[in-house]
Amino acid sequence: MKNIYYIALASIIVAGSFQVANSAPLTYDDALKLYPQTISAKDFGAIPDDGKDDAEPLRKAIAEAEKLSEKGGVRIVLEPGRYDLLSEINGSALPFVNMKNIMVDGAGATLVRHKQWTNFLVDECKSMTFANMNFETDPIPFAGAKVIAHGDSYFDCEVVPPHVVREVHPKAVISFNKDRDAMDWGGTDIYQLATNLRIKKLSETTMRVPLEKYAMRRIPPIGSDVVVRYEVYGPAAFSLRGGKNIRIYNINIYTHSGMGIHGSNTQNILIDNLNVVAKSKDLWMSATADATHFNYCRGKIEILNSRFEKMGDDATNVHQMYWLLEEKISPQKIRITWGKKTQGNPSYIKEFLPRVGDKIAFGESNNWFRFGAFSNVTKLELDPESMTWILDLEEPLPDYVCKGMPMGNMSADPKLTIRNCKVRGNRARGFLIKVSNATIDSCSFDYPTGAAILMENDANYWYEGFRTQKVNIRNCRFNNCNSRSGAQPAAILDATSFSKGMPCEGPVNGTTTIENCVFENNGSEPIKLHQTANPVLKDITIRE
Repeated sequence: MKNIYYIALASIIVAGSFQVANSAPLTYDDALKLYPQTISAKDFGAIPDDGKDDAEPLRKAIAEAEKLSEKGGVRIVLEPGRYDLLSEINGSALPFVNMKNIMVDGAGATLVRHKQWTNFLVDECKSMTFANMNFETDPIPFAGAKVIAHGDSYFDCEVVPPHVVREVHPKAVISFNKDRDAMDWGGTDIYQLATNLRIKKLSETTMRVPLEKYAMRRIPPIGSDVVVRYEVYGPAAFSLRGGKNIRIYNINIYTHSGMGIHGSNTQNILIDNLNVVAKSKDLWMSATADATHFNYCRGKIEILNSRFEKMGDDATNVHQMYWLLEEKISPQKIRITWGKKTQGNPSYIKEFLPRVGDKIAFGESNNWFRFGAFSNVTKLELDPESMTWILDLEEPLPDYVCKGMPMGNMSADPKLTIRNCKVRGNRARGFLIKVSNATIDSCSFDYPTGAAILMENDANYWYEGFRTQKVNIRNCRFNNCNSRSGAQPAAILDATSFSKGMPCEGPVNGTTTIENCVFENNGSEPIKLHQTANPVLKDITIRE
């Protein structure tokens, strides 16, 4: 072992400059006071453990709560036990649309999803709270298994109980380390989301997993342990769309085929004591995709006192997606198009348009990710022929702003706080930070296959961004992070992916301060901030 202590690197920043001047997060006990009216789910026919559909009676309870909410906050109370969600409306078992002042209190209830729909759709709602619930998917949407044979285009494996053989499409395969109880890069991380191939059942406990030709080069070795994902990007347990002041307390997501919580275009999200974890060590995965994911949100996002373990993807990703300047009609009128063309459905991307009054941003002439030109939107309209949007702007854009430049929205830039959270054993990254102002405090990271914290701008594939300005990472511990990078792991790093020909001179990001953090088994250089103008390191301990 050896310890290396850094006093500072680059400029010195006043310690208090990163404190976000926000009021304290609303506690669960204080949130309860917002919902003085109470109704019981059982009065509408939602009875736990009876094997019947509980979605329909719960929807009746929601409808009654909506009526009562005009007089003040309403709390829907469930009883402990298993509630089976066997029906849906427009892709959601329990939709909340244009509602306000409603709380769902599970009182320890377990909601079981049986088909591919979101459990809770929260669409354009205000002051909503969800608390004290567990989530499971039946049947289990993945299988832990040991590889026992290879073929020309497949591998055979012995499935480990309580996982079960299912004759479905194998969407993804990743190595698993039973000693660490964690995903393991191990050379196998296969994605074949669009495959038409199907698993063949060989016996009650063995199956043949077919692979696309491109995936064969990463076939897992005989004798190795793997997780086969029957589903990856199914609907989230919570889907938040628009709205304001959404609170989530004391939630356990044990098995889920998709993301745990997905939020888009929502203002002020508070998450306290969310646990996306396997129900037992016998289960080798929890959620098959990200534990949480937020796109184009506003105001504040706070993630507190939570655990994220053995997910199929990141613990959280907070970002917006780049629009591209298609045409500069005049200095105060522009035509924009969606960056990620494969997600170009107008009904999907319309919610991510700038609003009238929003401040949009373009880069500097010598670096298109480092914002330097700003203007406020005064009008926007759809050009139905080209399926592009035309924006009128208050301030004229500089001459150098031209076609192909990525556009960000400074008004869809939430202040992010993540405090007292644990990330362990998941595939991919811990926290993806793509907002201006973020504080990561008292968190720990063990065995993520990717970086623990990544700040990234991308105008090549995902088109996610944007640049960070003030990031404060303090009192955190990092252990065995970024195993997939091989001999040069990095626990904290920044990265850029410019499209070919984009000007990229100098760093993109502003200041990142890393203070009182411990890095163990991450190599001699666990911090790589090559795209940050002012990295500041204080009281850093590195143990190899």
